[in-house]
Amino acid sequence: MSQLTAKQARFIEEYVVDFNGTQAAIRAGYSKKCAKSIADHNLSRPEIARAIAKKREELSANAVINRNWVLQGIVDLVEMSKTLQNPAGVGKGLELAMRMIGEGQSTSLKLEGVVAVDSTEKKKRIAELEKKLGIK
Repeated sequence: MSQLTAKQARFIEEYVVDFNGTQAAIRAGYSKKCAKSIADHNLSRPEIARAIAKKREELSANAVINRNWVLQGIVDLVEMSKTLQNPAGVGKGLELAMRMIGEGQSTSLKLEGVVAVDSTEKKKRIAELEKKLGIK
């Protein structure tokens, strides 16, 4: 594996900002005239691709707002909606949570026992989701 140049290292740092190769190349100090071809070349190099993947993992691990944080916020809102006896809020919160964890794409999900549920499958998925999220 070859050593990265200073510009390549800077390209990696800039690329993970917006994932725009041309703009990352320009910000890294490459000429505007050849930025697109340089970006294409850099992105095709295995050592640069590995460095970008590593940088993305680092940024993801250090993110203050991540998937778990958003999901926890949704769970908190569902709990608050249950306390306030707001079935629409509970249903919407569960729907959002299900979408985030890949449990379904329904847009008309209702909470069992509060509002009518369309099907047995939805009832089962709601129960499973509530169990996973620890809200029942």
